Amino acid sequence: MLLQLLLLSLSLPSAYGDVWEPLQGHRKLPTTCEVGSYLDGSTCVGCPTAYSRISGRWKDQGWGNNLGRISAKIDGSEDWIWSLTSGYAPHLWTDFDVEVPVDSSGVQFGYVVGGGGHNIYLQNTVITRPDGSTSSLPDVSDTSIGHDTRNWGSPVDGLYQVFTTSSTGANSVSECNVCDFGYYGSTSCNHCGYGFSTTTTGSTSVSQCICNVGFFLDGSSCASCGGGETTESTGSTSAGQCICNVGYFLDGSSCTRCPDAFTTSSTGSTSADQCVYVGGMVLVAGEGRCAVGGNCFMNYEAGENYGDDEDCTFRLDGIEGPLVFEQFDIESHSSCNYDYLTIAGTKYCGDTAPTGLLGAAESEITWHTDGSGDRAGFKVCVAYCPSNCSAGSGCELDGSTSSCAVCPGEQNGRVLESRTIK
Repeated sequence: MLLQLLLLSLSLPSAYGDVWEPLQGHRKLPTTCEVGSYLDGSTCVGCPTAYSRISGRWKDQGWGNNLGRISAKIDGSEDWIWSLTSGYAPHLWTDFDVEVPVDSSGVQFGYVVGGGGHNIYLQNTVITRPDGSTSSLPDVSDTSIGHDTRNWGSPVDGLYQVFTTSSTGANSVSECNVCDFGYYGSTSCNHCGYGFSTTTTGSTSVSQCICNVGFFLDGSSCASCGGGETTESTGSTSAGQCICNVGYFLDGSSCTRCPDAFTTSSTGSTSADQCVYVGGMVLVAGEGRCAVGGNCFMNYEAGENYGDDEDCTFRLDGIEGPLVFEQFDIESHSSCNYDYLTIAGTKYCGDTAPTGLLGAAESEITWHTDGSGDRAGFKVCVAYCPSNCSAGSGCELDGSTSSCAVCPGEQNGRVLESRTIK
């Protein structure tokens, strides 16, 4: 009898809405899911999100390795944070149709030319949104030299559509029935438009759309404040409300970015003296062209191969987080005995970047090459977001939630792996 009473007491809800399940080792099961998720069995699952697709045809009419790629970034950002293709453009015309895993309004698409001897051609490219509407990107015939990423057409918005919940505690997917920030509607969600957002979820009318953080009302549209600038809140109605963003300071009439690994504690800084050190990558020892910049470390230079007999050591100084590979092309070997990057005791080489790696604070990463077989090299960034979402950390402010939510190669807490065009 006493045992039965004990088991009964353990299965009763607590004052905080949690349940103890005695048969599973006293594992605490969630009973209250956050806004935007619902309870599925014993797990909180996010409300479904519908993404856009980009389709068309492309080729790289060059020699040797194929190097053309397609990328995307948040409009106004300096960093290309989404690689839509893990493979390179083929030598012959090939159709592509790939999902655009972007949870942001205002996205700039781009393409990479492979350098000397490589061209990139793109034709009949269409972006199809979840609501069925489409946008076209211009045809490309680029034969210039360089490995840099170049803007492809104008920024595109409305690339994803998501319903959310009106409150915490949803118990089924049917409760994902109101529009998220930046959308309005009842049975379907319509995007407010480029530069617009809403102050809350659940908006049902276009009249609830106002200019997002970093934008101001210019006639009937929202104009961007510009690079390094933002606004204190949504709903700004003039350019005079634009101020320097976190990580920038006012230098005359424009906003200048703080040096690498430095940032400011808030928006609106007016002097370089307000830039403070926040940590970053440190080059402990190095030969060749090894370098660091903010949260990134690399030996990659556009259009060049790394050198022979290089040895470098990098250290994570006061930062930690997922390692996001922006470039990875190292001489291949079955045991990585020629050229290799060593992370947490494991050697990496080849042309397929590793995924799922974490960089620990104060840990060291080493690089070595032998006397031949040089390739393009690597560039890796630590996706680290401190609480103040500083620009020097490689993070960006999510204007719809005023939170630090976007890191290079990472979106909504998950690392976005490259999507292969087929």
